[in-house]
Amino acid sequence: MRIGVVGEWGSSNLGDRIIGSCVELELRDLGHELVLIDLSGRTGGVDFAGSRIDFTRDRQVPQWMSQAKAEALWRLRGARRLQQYLRNALAGLDYVLIGGGQLLGDRMLNFPRKIHLLAGLMRDGGLRYSFISCGVGEFSARGARLVRPALDRADRIGVRDAASVDRLNRQFTGLESRVLLMPDAAFRSRRLVDTIAESNPTVSADSGGGHAVGIGVIHKSRVEPYVDHVRDWTPAQYLDFWMSIVRKYGSTASTTVFTNGDVRDNAFAEDLTDALRNEGVKVDLVRPERYQDLLLCIAEMGTVVAARLHALIPAASLGKRVYGIAWDNKVNGVMTDLGLSSKTIEMSLGESDGSTLGAADSQYSSDQVLTAADRLSQLFSTRLRQILAVANPSGSANQDREAPSVSQ
Repeated sequence: MRIGVVGEWGSSNLGDRIIGSCVELELRDLGHELVLIDLSGRTGGVDFAGSRIDFTRDRQVPQWMSQAKAEALWRLRGARRLQQYLRNALAGLDYVLIGGGQLLGDRMLNFPRKIHLLAGLMRDGGLRYSFISCGVGEFSARGARLVRPALDRADRIGVRDAASVDRLNRQFTGLESRVLLMPDAAFRSRRLVDTIAESNPTVSADSGGGHAVGIGVIHKSRVEPYVDHVRDWTPAQYLDFWMSIVRKYGSTASTTVFTNGDVRDNAFAEDLTDALRNEGVKVDLVRPERYQDLLLCIAEMGTVVAARLHALIPAASLGKRVYGIAWDNKVNGVMTDLGLSSKTIEMSLGESDGSTLGAADSQYSSDQVLTAADRLSQLFSTRLRQILAVANPSGSANQDREAPSVSQ
């Protein structure tokens, strides 16, 4: 089949590209042709559709004003141009997969608008689709109304963690028979690193030392919409939080501050690194420009402490000891599914104060992480095959349209 995969592939956050590349590997292994479609209409890294709006709310701007601006931009240029892009991208496809990433979320109606538009085009074209490995957030009443028709027409709705399953079923009744627990595609990152290693013999999914620590940062503006008290922190307090993280979790042997490529994250990583070096702390800085560079940076670590979900998931896939900094419920959800909720760090002043990692964490084995990540990786592959069996009515593996239960 010729399958379109819809996601935020043109985002500066390289984690989205890791997701897309993992899905691409799986589909090609199964003999399918793949077309990556950017939900925001970006081509070559450029958002020509004008539909990608930074919805980060300035503390001095009333919410109604931010919403009005977003609505005006969408109506004036976003919807029309994105519609044309998506109509062209959908032409000639046999099936569509929507996801992964946090696409079933509602930030100023950003994704609900786009998913509603996409689903309408697929309905008009008689094109079937499923959601795969999507995170689920809380919806406004209007956001729920926009997304509901897309959910109703989907063959399957794969969501990436147990908390997302509960959140979806609570907000949208009547979908339970088609909802699947389908872990994030980035749990297949080990396979992706193996493909990179095929053309670079110095690279290995098993590289990296036990004492090297990676600190994956995120800019304050990205956190503020999700953590109320962080809005009240000064930039200096936010910097102090991350400096305390490095002091507690960093390694005297090798500590690297890194990002997932986001422009604002890169700027903050520079500020953090400069502040640490001014205090005499030896630290390296990595700001990857390609998803391959991000994966190779993570592969060199023994421990990864990060806020971005798609630093944590690839790290777990590669068997690294991981600590998740909880700024969004998606971090808590995935850490729980990995059996590592005790390795979640709250984003609060004083949380990381005190001594460096003690004897208790010296017993933290990377084997337990790899075992959990392998289980989730295999479940993703199983779910993808189940969805493709439903998508292809003439295939020998096709079964009836009843979805297996979430627990299966």
